[in-house]
Amino acid sequence: MVKYSNDKTNNIKKLAFSGIQVISPDIFENMPDKEVFSVIDLYLKLATYLKITAYIHNNDFWFDLGKKETIQEAEKFLFTINNKLLNM
Repeated sequence: MVKYSNDKTNNIKKLAFSGIQVISPDIFENMPDKEVFSVIDLYLKLATYLKITAYIHNNDFWFDLGKKETIQEAEKFLFTINNKLLNM
């Protein structure tokens, strides 16, 4: 979890890190010279002097596609959504 502050209100919200990132290649200059490290720790360090923003994706749909059952669940969901769109 990381804290997020909206500049307009300064309200602090706790956010989870989904792992999806859009980053500048400049970040590589700031990465530790280790084979394994925490990207969260890197971002927290960079946030002390760089602006790091978040994309709030509360209304998105997420599926763990690492299991056959959840792939089938995602397929059903997409089929249902597709049918609803076609019948509009």
